[in-house]
Amino acid sequence: MKEAKVKHTKFNLLVWRRLPECKEMVKIITASMDAKLSWPEWVLMKIHLLSCHPCVNFIKQHRVIRPVLQR
Repeated sequence: MKEAKVKHTKFNLLVWRRLPECKEMVKIITASMDAKLSWPEWVLMKIHLLSCHPCVNFIKQHRVIRPVLQR
C-alpha cells in the first residue's frame, strides 16, 4: 500500500510508530464490516484513518464493491 501523506511532526511520528501498518488495518477494517469491533480495535482504526488516505480510499471502495458482490 502507499505510504500515508502525513505531516511529520514529533507527535505524528510517535503515534505512527505505535499504530499497526496498513496491511493490519485492512484486516481490522474488513472485520468491522462483518461484526462490531472491540473498543481498542475501533480506536486504533479511527486514529489510523485520521491520517491515512489510502486506507480511507480502501473503505470507500469496499463499501461500493461489497453490496455488488453480495447480490
